[in-house]
Amino acid sequence: TMLTLFMSVTGGVDWWQVARLLFHISEGYLVIFLLFVAITVLAVMNVISAVFVNDAMEYANMDIGVRVKRELDNTKFMVETLTDLFNQMNRGEALSMRDFLLHSESEDMNLFCSLIGLHFTDGQALFKLLDVDRDGKVGIDEFVIGFLRLKGGAILIDINVTMQETKALVKSALVENRSTLKALTSSIHSIFDRLEVLEM
Repeated sequence: TMLTLFMSVTGGVDWWQVARLLFHISEGYLVIFLLFVAITVLAVMNVISAVFVNDAMEYANMDIGVRVKRELDNTKFMVETLTDLFNQMNRGEALSMRDFLLHSESEDMNLFCSLIGLHFTDGQALFKLLDVDRDGKVGIDEFVIGFLRLKGGAILIDINVTMQETKALVKSALVENRSTLKALTSSIHSIFDRLEVLEM
């Protein structure tokens, strides 16, 4: 009996053949046998699924750890390379646009930019992206952080240029609106003053 149950669950014997024989003996035995087969198959499937899911989760966790370490190593390498590149361009001082444009065509700069997936045609636009505080000079922090931010391609340069130009336009529009509002306020005050004089 135990051998028959084992064989019907593992595929040694077709379970329907056993079920047909049990049906001739008693319907109660058939129901018990079918419950046994169903529960055993589901239990085995759950155990196998759990093993695979557990292995997959462990692999994914290891994979995330490996990716994070690789990304940290990559970022560290880029920071060191960018610092060396900046020091080659200008010894510890802030980099002017003229100096940047002179060195932007250098082989080291082009090699590094293609290494990080950054392709630019306009050195002036790239300098403006790096010059966050708009003082006309790029310090080492602006240089390194700017290139890390732009890592990924020319599309990002275009997007960042557009964003900075939009910010500048919004800022100038706000200044212009404030001055217009002040002029309008003073005009309204002068009109009210004249009306008060006329009413007296």
